[in-house]
Amino acid sequence: MEILIVDDKIENIVLLENILRSLDYQVLVASNGKLALQKLADRKVDLIISDILMPEMDGFQLCRKVKASKDLWQIPFIFYTATYTDAKDEELALKEGADHFICKPIEPAEFTELIKKLVKQVEDKKIVAKKLELSFEEETLNLYNARLVKKLEQKTINLEKEIELHRESERALQISEERYRALFNASEDALFVRYLPGKDVTKSFLEVNDIACRRLGYSREEMLNMTPEDVLAPESIEPFRQAMEVLQNKKKVVFEVKRLTKDGRRIPVEINSSLFYLDGKDTVLSVSRDISRRKEAEKEINMLAHTIKSINESVCVTDLQERILFANDALLETYGYSWAELSGKEAKIFRSEKTPAEIEEQILPQTLKGGWQGEVWNKRKNGDEFQIHLSTSIIYNETGNPEALVGISSDISEQKNIEEQFYQAQKMESMGQLAAGVAHDFNNLLTVINGYSGLLMDEVQSDDSHSEMVQQIQEAGDRAKNLIVQLLAFSRKQVILPKIVNMNDLILNAEKMLGRIIEENIEMELKLSSLNLSINIDPGQMDQILMNLVVNARDAMPDGGKIILETSFLNFDGGYLAEHLVAKKGRYALLSIHDNGVGMDEETRSRIFEPFFTTKIEGEGTGLGLATVFGIVQQNDGYLWVESEPGQGSTFKIAFPILKIAEIEDNNEETEKRLPGGNETILLLEDDDAVRNFVIRLLTDYGYRVHAASLPEEALDIFDKQQDEIDLIITDVIMPQMNGKDFFDRVSAKKPGLKALYISGYPMDVLSSRGVLHAGIHMLQKPLVTSDLLKSLRQILTQ
Repeated sequence: MEILIVDDKIENIVLLENILRSLDYQVLVASNGKLALQKLADRKVDLIISDILMPEMDGFQLCRKVKASKDLWQIPFIFYTATYTDAKDEELALKEGADHFICKPIEPAEFTELIKKLVKQVEDKKIVAKKLELSFEEETLNLYNARLVKKLEQKTINLEKEIELHRESERALQISEERYRALFNASEDALFVRYLPGKDVTKSFLEVNDIACRRLGYSREEMLNMTPEDVLAPESIEPFRQAMEVLQNKKKVVFEVKRLTKDGRRIPVEINSSLFYLDGKDTVLSVSRDISRRKEAEKEINMLAHTIKSINESVCVTDLQERILFANDALLETYGYSWAELSGKEAKIFRSEKTPAEIEEQILPQTLKGGWQGEVWNKRKNGDEFQIHLSTSIIYNETGNPEALVGISSDISEQKNIEEQFYQAQKMESMGQLAAGVAHDFNNLLTVINGYSGLLMDEVQSDDSHSEMVQQIQEAGDRAKNLIVQLLAFSRKQVILPKIVNMNDLILNAEKMLGRIIEENIEMELKLSSLNLSINIDPGQMDQILMNLVVNARDAMPDGGKIILETSFLNFDGGYLAEHLVAKKGRYALLSIHDNGVGMDEETRSRIFEPFFTTKIEGEGTGLGLATVFGIVQQNDGYLWVESEPGQGSTFKIAFPILKIAEIEDNNEETEKRLPGGNETILLLEDDDAVRNFVIRLLTDYGYRVHAASLPEEALDIFDKQQDEIDLIITDVIMPQMNGKDFFDRVSAKKPGLKALYISGYPMDVLSSRGVLHAGIHMLQKPLVTSDLLKSLRQILTQ
């Protein structure tokens, strides 16, 4: 079936056409009655659907002509109108020969069903076309004219209303345009309007607002003669073109470029472009926002973020419930977590139970009040606990309310280790100063006690009743001397005679001695390295180390056990020793002494190297053993640490620098020989009467001639009288009036080549700090030992 639609409204035609084509009908279209007749002259249709009010020829006229035509009157005719809608209009339509009358408006679904029904009735011949009855023509014309006049009157009224509405619209439009212009120019962002480029379309801006002109430095007239690319930096032209391609596809695009001002400045901008229709053309509205401050802020933020990520301190940001929002690289590395493992977790994941509860409870409240800082314990992912210094603060939002918390922390384990060593060194220094003062007077006394007891032993027969008493005096003197040695050892102030020795040889030589001091229920095992672990140390000091540590291990195993002495090579490259203490990189001989005794807790471990600290009951220990070991190790550039847990035994580890092969090969030990006395003349200067008298007696007994003085001025007088016969000067170092070095300088100036032997009860570092000694001199420490004194005299005199 073919249907003719007659209507001057394109929207009505489109609606009807879509409905009828969806029902598989063929459709012809005409915009008025005149054009409809022309189409009907060439082509006959099955149904006509027509509006009434149309230009040139209205629907009534068209219906009359169709129904008056002998060729067309059989075509069913349906009126469809929004203008003629009352009963008189429908009456006129039917008199004109119309077969049906539909009034607008009508719902599309209802209209569709109605059209379908009417078309079906035409197909089924239920609607029979009527022929115009000429008898009614005059009546019809009168009705038509009446209706037309009324419609014209109504149209005139409507037209007047429309004119008034148009005027009001123009006034509203003018007001709207003024508002638009005001808003357009009031915008803080630069606004640009232009057509989308195409054929026969201007590429210049259609409109720009005032802020766009001010920012770019052009007048409005200049801007309206420019294109977008004229105000773009060269490097931004291609990105701009790409953005325009996206705009055509998506109707909206946001991108960043750099604007180029009239004076050549580049301004970073964010452009938000939208596509709309204006005058039937694709038009672009671009909102251009200056993002210079944002870029500066982003740069600052990026620098800050980079700084935070790269600093060594650990940085953690949490919300007010302490859920983790951010952690920098240093924190992830320090604690051993990945970001995925921490994100959203509570900060208590780091907390250690070692932190006192009262401190833990202070942190969050104090942070919310402004900030907190202090030292706490934390733990790593693997469970290792360590001390940190923590500083917290608040991040506020734009309204001034707390939004997040920041914690900045640093691992102070190494610092604490250094502090502990420093405090230990201070303790050693304090004790050393005490030991130095005690040693001076005590050594003078011991020189006399041990010296005269030795002379007595040479004179008293073994079966003499006094022999045992002299022996007891000697033993007591030796014990007193060893006590002074220990005092000076832990304070690193005793005189030492280091030699190049193999650590393994020292342990083997001491094995029998060590075996005698342990109980039968204690087993001792040696695990010695096959490498040459040559170190530079006084063998006597090594004996002291072994003795003290083995005794300490023995006492830690009252019910028996096992002691293992093990040596090994350690190449320290920053890893192993760094876990225990601060040490220089290098090659070390490592001595480990392990026992399976009672072990120690942390508090005990922190104090074991303090002088006079002991866990033994009163009378069983002096508390100097481990302090002595500590002093000896430090004096020989070594490192000492202990690993112990309650019930797990203890392991003391000592690392001494290993000597190079060349140093070992160049070490030529001289064979020591006991020298006899002599007949030379010696000037003795000693302010302690008892020591002076003992030395006079000793030297005289061994054949020397001795001149003695208690004060430097007295000794100068003797020298002036006897200088020709004096071969050697023995002088105390520190005395009233002048020191021994100044005295010797004065007499040696009078007799060049004169030789000297210095003696002193003060430790070497005290003498060095006072500047009374220099390299190459001969020096003996009190208490004087007879053999050492005689040997030194012969060595000096025979040089």
